[in-house]
Amino acid sequence: MNPKYSASRFSAHNSCLQKYKLTYIDELVVENREFSVQKKGLIFHSIAEHTEIGESYESVFKRAEKEIADSGMTKEELEKYPLIKAIPGFYFWWQKYIEENVKNGFGLYKEQWEKGELAGMPLTGALDVCLINEQTKQFRIYDYKTGATAKLSDDYKNQLILYVYMLSKKFGIPENEIPERFKCYLFYPLAGIKDLDVTNAAKVEKLALKNTLEYRFTLEDYYDTIKRFSDVIADDASRDWSAVDQVKDANMDFSCSFCSFCGHPRYCKLTYDAGLTFPRSAKVMTKEESKIYRASQKTK
Repeated sequence: MNPKYSASRFSAHNSCLQKYKLTYIDELVVENREFSVQKKGLIFHSIAEHTEIGESYESVFKRAEKEIADSGMTKEELEKYPLIKAIPGFYFWWQKYIEENVKNGFGLYKEQWEKGELAGMPLTGALDVCLINEQTKQFRIYDYKTGATAKLSDDYKNQLILYVYMLSKKFGIPENEIPERFKCYLFYPLAGIKDLDVTNAAKVEKLALKNTLEYRFTLEDYYDTIKRFSDVIADDASRDWSAVDQVKDANMDFSCSFCSFCGHPRYCKLTYDAGLTFPRSAKVMTKEESKIYRASQKTK
C-alpha cells in the first residue's frame, strides 16, 4: 500500500472508495488516457509557475501563447477552455497578490513541495504559490483552480488546511496562533472569462478580484479537518479492502469526468453499467509496469 497521504488522497477517500482502493491500495495506474479538463489545468499551472517577479505583461502573454500552441489541445478544447483570455486577469492578480506582498517583505515560493507527518504516516503536497515573511512569521497560501465557477468547496478547504498543517509544523507555529498567521486563497483564472471583454481593464480586474476566494478558518475548523485526516489514516489500517464493493462503495459525480478508471468493465462496474466507455488505447497497469512502459516510450 502507498504510505504517502495528500490532499487528493483524502479527497478520493471521501468521494469514492473504489477509486481510492484502485489508486492507493492496489496502486494501479492508467496509461494512454487524457482528459481535456486536466490538460487545461496543467497548461495554466505551467504558465503561472514560470511567471517571475517584474516580468512584463507582453512576456507572460507571449509565453502563454507558445505553451498553449505547443500543448496539442484541439480547436474545440480551446473554444471550451479559452486559456489565452485568462492571461490579462492573471497578470493583474499576480501584481496585486504576489508582487505587492513580495515588495512588503514576503519571500516567494512556487510549486513548493512540502512534507510532514500525521498519525505516524508521511504527508506530502505541492503548494502552487506560498508567500512567507520570515521575520513576522506570516504566511499566504494561494492555490490555482481552473474550474468554470469559483467556489470554496469542502475538498478545497481541506487541501488548504493540510498545507497550513505542514507549514505550521515546519516553522513551529503555536496552534493557537495558526488562524491569525495564515491566510489562504483560491484563484479561479478561467471562471467567467468566455464572454469577458479582455480589452476592458476595469472588467478584467473586477472579475479577477471576484474569482479570488479567501478561506477564513477558525482553530476549531483546523482541529476538525486534521481529525478527519487522522480518521482516514486509521480507516486504511483497519478496513478489509478486499471487501470493497465495486457498486456500493463507488460513487458517480463530476469527478468521474476525469477519473482514469471511469467506464472500465472490470475496475469500475458502476460507470460501465451506466454506459460510460473506457478507451481501447488506454491500459490499466501496476506502478512497476507503468515505469517500464514509460521508459520504453522514451526510447522510441
